[in-house]
Amino acid sequence: MSGGLLTVRDVHTYIAGFHILQGVCFDVEGGTITAILGRNGVGKTTTLKTIMGIYKPVRGEVLFKGENIAGLPPYAIASRGISFVPSERNIFTTLTVEENLRLAYNGPKEKLSDRLENIYNLFPELKRLSTLKAGELSGGQQRMLALACGMVREHSLLILDEPSEGLSPVYVKTFFKRLREYKEEHGKTVLLVEQNFALAREVMDFVYLMDKGVVVAGFPLEKVEANRDLIRRVLGVSL
Repeated sequence: MSGGLLTVRDVHTYIAGFHILQGVCFDVEGGTITAILGRNGVGKTTTLKTIMGIYKPVRGEVLFKGENIAGLPPYAIASRGISFVPSERNIFTTLTVEENLRLAYNGPKEKLSDRLENIYNLFPELKRLSTLKAGELSGGQQRMLALACGMVREHSLLILDEPSEGLSPVYVKTFFKRLREYKEEHGKTVLLVEQNFALAREVMDFVYLMDKGVVVAGFPLEKVEANRDLIRRVLGVSL
């Protein structure tokens, strides 16, 4: 893959003197769900945070719609159309569910009602809880709200870090099903990091395997079976 919506080329990132990303390269094509998979500590989250400008690379390019955004501040990167949902629950606990969603929305005011309706269709439970303060929600419901806040924003690329983390097992499957519908119905592009290979396989169009700070392989969903041994070796899972 090349020349996609997002192109990461030879990115090197250090954190506290440690060389975490050691030449990361991959592409994300528009209108797809792309997954980055790997064991804990291989640099997956650092990759996402480098894309978002939270960490600054010492070398390499991050091209979004052809513009090199590497090293720009996070607000400038977000303003270009990237919505990032970290694994932490970044919500305002003293505001209601709907107030959180309204605050997260960054598009034209006349489209807000339709956008909220779309989000409530994706997350019916949030509609039921819309008048409650976010601090009154369960941990799983707060995680759901954080995901919804990321999706309510106007964006060309949605980046999700461990979206299944903190969700109940029952709702995890529902969310991934809805994520696929969200992509297909609205033509959205999604880049996600996920520990659960089986879940990612249900929604992804393309996958990159990451190990020790580099991307070691990348292939479309239909090539998963042909790469069983590689997946087993890198991820430590059986297909």
